[in-house]
Amino acid sequence: MEHRRSQYLLYLLASILIGAVAAALTLVLQDTGRTVIGYALVSSLAAAVALYPLTKPVGRRLTAVVGIGLQQTIMAAVLLVTVHGVASSFTPGILGVGVIIVLLSVFVPSIALVCQSRVKQNRKGAIVVGDNPEIIAATVDSVNGPVTGYVRLVPRTTESLFRIADSTGDTCQLARSPDADELTEGGARLDTILAVAKPSRVVLAFSEVTRGSAFAVLEECHKYDIPVVTSEPADSRLLAGSSTDDGFVEVRTSPLTQRQELIKRIFDVVFAIVGLAAVGPLVPFIAIAVRLDSPGPVIYRQIRTERFGDIFVLPKFRTMVENAESETGAVIMDDNNDSRITAVGQYLRATYMDEIPQLVSILFGRMSVVGPRPERPELDEEWIEDVAAWSRRWHVKPGLTGFAQVDFESFEEGRYAADNLEADDWYMSEWSLWLDCKLVGMQLRKLFQKLGGD
Repeated sequence: MEHRRSQYLLYLLASILIGAVAAALTLVLQDTGRTVIGYALVSSLAAAVALYPLTKPVGRRLTAVVGIGLQQTIMAAVLLVTVHGVASSFTPGILGVGVIIVLLSVFVPSIALVCQSRVKQNRKGAIVVGDNPEIIAATVDSVNGPVTGYVRLVPRTTESLFRIADSTGDTCQLARSPDADELTEGGARLDTILAVAKPSRVVLAFSEVTRGSAFAVLEECHKYDIPVVTSEPADSRLLAGSSTDDGFVEVRTSPLTQRQELIKRIFDVVFAIVGLAAVGPLVPFIAIAVRLDSPGPVIYRQIRTERFGDIFVLPKFRTMVENAESETGAVIMDDNNDSRITAVGQYLRATYMDEIPQLVSILFGRMSVVGPRPERPELDEEWIEDVAAWSRRWHVKPGLTGFAQVDFESFEEGRYAADNLEADDWYMSEWSLWLDCKLVGMQLRKLFQKLGGD
C-alpha cells in the first residue's frame, strides 16, 4: 500500500512539473505575456493522461514501456488539439502543443523506467506454478528463500490456454509445505496474481512442458518481466540459461535483451509501414484477380502458432482452391507439384505477394519481419514427437521470413524439424539488426532470381 501511495504521489508531481515546464517554455517561445496558469493547467491535464498507466505498479518490458509512452503521448496530443479547438484561449497554440508532445515523448518513458526500477526493488518471495500437487510440493521444499505461495493450473480448455484450478481436492497434499499458501482463492487470474504478489521469481513445476502449461506461464512472466526458473529435466524444451544455487535452471523468456527487443520492434514497425505504403496500391488488383480466378474468399485465414505456443490467425491472399486441405489435411508439399494451387496463386507465391496481409500482423505485433516460420499447431505436435526441443522456437515471434525460410532447400529429406530447429536456434543465438537486414536481403535476392527465371 505504501508503494502504491508513493506511486500516485510521483504521478501527481510529475504531471504538475511537466505541465508547468511545458507552459513556461511555450510562453517564453511565443512571448505572449499571458498568464502561465491556464497553459499550465491544460498541460498538466495532458501529462496526467499520458502518465496514468504508470500508477499501476507492475513490471513491464522496455518495449512495452516505450509503446505505452507513445500511445499515451498520442492520446494527450489528441486531447490538446481538441481543447484547442473548443477553447483556444486556454491552450498554448500549435507551438505549445508541439512543446508538450516533445516533453511527454521524453519524460513518459523516462518516468516509466524509474517506476520499473521501483517495482523490481519491491519484489520478494517466489511463486511456484505447476499442474501436479506432488511436484509442486517437492519444488516448494527445494526453493531457497521465502515462498509467497503456489498456483496450480489444470489442462487448457477451449476457452483459454490454461485456467487456475479450484483451491480444493488433491492440493491438500501440499500440507507438508505449510509456508506456501494457495494463491487462487476466489478464482483469481494468473496475471492478476503476478501483478499483486510481485514475486522475485516464478518457479515452474509442471509434469510436462506444453503450450498450455509452462509456455502459458512464460507468456505472463515475460509480460511482467519476472524471472523464471525450472528443474533440470525441462531445460532442453525451453530456452535455458545458467543454473541457480538451489539447483534450478534459469529460463530465458526471450533470447534477446530488452534493448534488442526494442530495436527489433522498431525495425518491424518501420518495415511494415513502408511495405504497406509500397504495395498497398496493388492490393485491390490482387483481390480482383484472386476472386476472378477461382471461387472462394480473397483472404485465406489459417491457424498458426505464435510466440509462447499461443495461436493466432495468419492472413494470406488465397492461392489454392477452396477447401484445399479437406482431404489431405495439414501437409507441406512442393509448389511445383501441387495441383491445388490456382493459376493466380502460382504467381502470387512466386513473388511472395500472397503474404502482403501479414504486414498487418507485423504492425500489430503478432509477427516479426524475421523469425521462425509460423507452423500449424497440428504440425507442431507432430514434430515435437520427433524433436522434443522443437518448442524452443516458441520463445520468439514467428517471422515473415527467416534463415529457415531462405535456406529451406538445404534441409535434408526427413529432417525438416531437426534442421529447422537448428536454423532457428542459430538465429536466436546470433541475432543482430544487421542479421535481420541480411536475411531480408537474401529473401529479396531469392525473389529476383525467381522473377529472372534462375
